[in-house]
Amino acid sequence: MNFEEITYELTPFFLSHEFEVKESLKSFIKYESKYVTLTVGYDIRDNSISTFAGKKGQFLTELFGDVLSKFFGYNITLCNDGHFTENLIHFLNDKGNPILKGDLNILNKLEEYSYQLADDYTNKLVTRQNLNDADKAWTANNYLEFMKSVDKVEQKYLPQSYLKKYQIASKKVKQ
Repeated sequence: MNFEEITYELTPFFLSHEFEVKESLKSFIKYESKYVTLTVGYDIRDNSISTFAGKKGQFLTELFGDVLSKFFGYNITLCNDGHFTENLIHFLNDKGNPILKGDLNILNKLEEYSYQLADDYTNKLVTRQNLNDADKAWTANNYLEFMKSVDKVEQKYLPQSYLKKYQIASKKVKQ
């Protein structure tokens, strides 16, 4: 099934639930209701379909395995396995119905989840950069810079080996 066929099958479903097509491109379509935006996109490079949902005009959350099971108790994938359209419609008619109805409780939870994922990703990048800086300082025997770099890392993200090195660096700086 190609993307055009998918949108051909999805559009009447969304229209019947008071959504309208707000944007339609070769491999992307955006449906909006009074409160909700739902997008479906096709990536030709890896032959995959992604679905995002959220409050209209706000940050959208991808509807993938973890989100579907965590927030909806839904264990069927929405991927492009030849059953994407029927899986999405089944999900939205069943456990995903709060999305169609614009349930702010679930939409807010989805948005918070997305922000948390983004924060976690950013924290991991910053941690990796600080640990790389610490490694360079350690290699250069610049113990004060090592300690400064390690101090920038949240304790919960700090590997044990850096704590041991930190103790050594602290002793070297005091000498």
